[in-house]
Amino acid sequence: MKRIFIFLLIVTSIGIYSESLDPIKLEKITSFLTQIRHTNDVDWKNGLESIDPNPVPYLENVIASNTVRTYVKGNAIEALKALQSNEADTLLIKVFGDANGSKNLRKSAIRVYAEKNATVNESKTKAVFSTTLKEKEFLDFSTKQIDTAKSKKQFQKQGSQLGKTDMLLKKKTD
Repeated sequence: MKRIFIFLLIVTSIGIYSESLDPIKLEKITSFLTQIRHTNDVDWKNGLESIDPNPVPYLENVIASNTVRTYVKGNAIEALKALQSNEADTLLIKVFGDANGSKNLRKSAIRVYAEKNATVNESKTKAVFSTTLKEKEFLDFSTKQIDTAKSKKQFQKQGSQLGKTDMLLKKKTD
């Protein structure tokens, strides 16, 4: 009974935002985002795309909902990192560009956008942030996130090279 009530509450409140979304898929995606914790991009992508091949409109609906908990909205933002589409990037920009939006959700969207894009095209990423963000706090945060994303990428690259070196050394000793 409780699950039916929650489902109806979500469908009713979220239905205001988009009439064209399948309410069953919306409930499944919301449930998926509610249950999943600290996962990787592959899990996000596979889980969401198993429900709908284009989950971005559903994620947008979840983020905009007044009845969904903040951590679920944060998971929806995190999931956008795994979805390589212009639509996902546009939604992230919409979230971090909303001056009236939640500070935490805006920062999450900035971090995810930087992680997705800064190492691919840093100048474009900086331009998006500088044209979208007006508050100094968020502009400074975006700069830090770009630097962090670049550092992570460099660290991963070095770690990959170290792994190859270890394998070569092991082959020589065998």
